[in-house]
Amino acid sequence: MKPQYNNFYFSSTLLWLDNLLLDKGQAYYNKGSLFYPVNQYYNGIYAYAAPYKQFAYDSSISGANIITGVYLNGNYTTIGQNGFLGINYEEGLALFDREIKVPISGNYAAKEIDVKSINENDEYLLIQNKFYNKNNILTATGNLTNQQPFPVIYVRNDDSENTPSAFGGEYATNNITRLIIMADSQFQLDATVSLITDRIQTYYPLFDLNEMPFNVLGGLKNGTFNYNGFITDKIRTGKSIFIKEVSMTRLSSVILSELRKINTQIYVGIVDLHTEFFRYPRC
Repeated sequence: MKPQYNNFYFSSTLLWLDNLLLDKGQAYYNKGSLFYPVNQYYNGIYAYAAPYKQFAYDSSISGANIITGVYLNGNYTTIGQNGFLGINYEEGLALFDREIKVPISGNYAAKEIDVKSINENDEYLLIQNKFYNKNNILTATGNLTNQQPFPVIYVRNDDSENTPSAFGGEYATNNITRLIIMADSQFQLDATVSLITDRIQTYYPLFDLNEMPFNVLGGLKNGTFNYNGFITDKIRTGKSIFIKEVSMTRLSSVILSELRKINTQIYVGIVDLHTEFFRYPRC
C-alpha cells in the first residue's frame, strides 16, 4: 500500500523530535568504543553493536560526531570496503556482509535520549517492560537489540481528524500525538518537557517519501542528512506542520505506584502534541 498523510506526518514528527533534542537540547555524548558481535540480525548480515544506542545521524547538529565509517584493526573503513554495509543508527550497529575477525571500533554521537515509535497503551508500556539506563554502561559489551533502554521518548499517534477549512476541498488535518518521556532524573524530565512545550505555535517540516533519510538497513540513503537544511524552504512553501497546542497529562497514582515497584529510577512525563496541517485530501 502507498504511504498516506499520517505515515508522512508520523515520520516527520520523529525527525523533528530528534532534531529538537539534539540541536536545542544538545542531548548527546560523543563516544568512541569497540563494536561487539550480536546475533539478532538476518539474511546473511553480520551485526556488531556499540555499548550505546541510538546514534545521532543529523549533520546539522553542531559538534556531534556523525558516524559514517568504522575502524577495522585501526584502519578506517567506509561503505563498500571489506564487506562494510553501513550503520544502523537506531540500534547502534555496524553491519557487514561477512564475519569480521579483527577489532571493530568507531567514533559516534550517542543520543542522551532515544526516540522510538510505539502502538502499546501507556499502562502496558510502563508496567510490562523492564528498562535499563543506557547512559550507565558498567561493562564493555555491545547493546542487545531486544532490551528496552531509557532515557527515551516513546511516540504514538493517538488521533487524526479532518475538518473543512475552505471552499474547493481544503481540509485541516488535526493530529494528537502522545510523547511518553522516560527520564533518568527530575532535572532531565523537566528540561525535556520544557523544551517540547516551548515549541507551541511553531512549525516543523513535513517530509515526502523521497526525502526520508533512512534505507532498509537503517542507514542513511544519501550518506548524509541535514535536517536544518529543509526548514526554511518547507515553511516558505507551506509544507510544514503547525503545533497548535502542547499539553501535559499526569500518570494516575495506581500506574505510578506499579511503575515504582518495577522501575524505581525512571521519571515519567506525558506530553500531547496537537498539530494542524492544511491540505486537499481528495485530490
